[in-house]
Amino acid sequence: MGEGLILALKIVGLLFVAAGVIVIFLAPRIVDRNGLAEKKQDDPRLTAMMDDEQKAKFKRDAAIVDIKLKGLLLASPGFIIVLVLFR
Repeated sequence: MGEGLILALKIVGLLFVAAGVIVIFLAPRIVDRNGLAEKKQDDPRLTAMMDDEQKAKFKRDAAIVDIKLKGLLLASPGFIIVLVLFR
């Protein structure tokens, strides 16, 4: 592979990593700004013994975890590229 291609792949890998880490870091703000906690479906078996405040916290935390997982999926190709190219 040419030096230009390797440099381009390194840059793309670092951009994917940076984008994923930013999404992971900003997950609570993304959930709050877009109202994703209210859109989250809750499982009645898990929330049967919770009051309304606990259910709201559970739904918000579940929405944050979902966004963080999506950020990790966004960053993982970048991590693989960085791992291979920066040996």
